[in-house]
Amino acid sequence: MKKTVFALPLATLVIGFSMMGRAQTPLDIDVDFPKKSFLFNSYGDKVTFIELQDMFLSIEEREEQEPRIDTIRIVKRLSENDFIITERSNRFALMHREILVPDSIVSMGAAIEGKSVEEIESAYKKSGIPSYAPLRVRYAFSAPKIAQMEKAPGLDKVKREDLIASLSWRPEIGDMLKAYLEQTGDGQQFRIMQMVQNFGKKKLVDLGYNPYRQVVYNWHKQFADDEEVMQLLDEPISFD
Repeated sequence: MKKTVFALPLATLVIGFSMMGRAQTPLDIDVDFPKKSFLFNSYGDKVTFIELQDMFLSIEEREEQEPRIDTIRIVKRLSENDFIITERSNRFALMHREILVPDSIVSMGAAIEGKSVEEIESAYKKSGIPSYAPLRVRYAFSAPKIAQMEKAPGLDKVKREDLIASLSWRPEIGDMLKAYLEQTGDGQQFRIMQMVQNFGKKKLVDLGYNPYRQVVYNWHKQFADDEEVMQLLDEPISFD
């Protein structure tokens, strides 16, 4: 998910919360899921994501460092789970949020992008959320789910049958990928790979793993003699 340039320094936010009566930090904000959820960045650090009245706060907890706080400005609310937000370079996006598992897992992502609020709102009213929107999301979790995941095995402990399930993306997202390519013309290989990998991580979460845990693993070495697994690992992402 892209982050806005309207970032507020930690000190500014802390001062603002102190004026409410006691010294607080944004992490102390007490709102229910999904208005407060948690996800992991690419380094495995936990990120707290909070919806306020006119912005989202993204609070990245980093080891031995002060938390990094970014803001995403909410320009307009179209529904309880659809928000027009600001992005970089004076562009806008419609961020769509969908609860996948009640009190546990939510997806969030930029479903529509454009140069103005009017352009995005017009596309939303005309066609709704694109069918390929689930490909362009990040997954966030409730506090109890995060606590469960922090104890779950990582990618180095994946069983054969679960790995196969996470690599078998075509039946579930193949049609969405084709629709994305046809409607956007975006054939960048790295972006398609990210979408496939994102599907695999969500599948492993569903199967009881924490794919965001930072561990050392090598599936090619671990399953070197398994023809089915090797074929799935090395299969190119292509369509007839």
